Amino acid sequence: MPRFPHNLAIGTLPEYVSKDEAQRMIEAAETPRDRMLLLVLWHTGARISEAIKVRKSDFYGDQLHLINLKQKKKAAQKVVYVSPEFVVEWQTYTDNLAPTEYLFHGRIPGCTIRRNYAWKIVKTIAARVGVERQKGDGTTSAAWPHSFRHG
Repeated sequence: MPRFPHNLAIGTLPEYVSKDEAQRMIEAAETPRDRMLLLVLWHTGARISEAIKVRKSDFYGDQLHLINLKQKKKAAQKVVYVSPEFVVEWQTYTDNLAPTEYLFHGRIPGCTIRRNYAWKIVKTIAARVGVERQKGDGTTSAAWPHSFRHG
């Protein structure tokens, strides 16, 4: 018998952010960093912990190379092909970054923003534009980063 998450009823699928909802959230981002975080999540389906570890040098033409952090034995890469629109956004955002610099750098040089802070950015923007998802317990909440993975 297949395994299901304990909070997901058999026969139901997770709710995901639609293209229209993602666009509303991206347009509502108040900083270029927040906008790029949402764009990376939407265009790649990356986990939040993968997205915050992206460096400028991880991008080649129309490919973004993500480190698959769920791979326990070794750091495997996932290659994601992205749209021309994303390429333009990427080039604008990363224009002044060093090749090895994180896109979402924290206050400490050489470190990324924390996973829970990136999570909060997404939840805050989703709440502001009214993008909600049903949680496993039947209640609703502002969309969270993982809901970008299924769109």
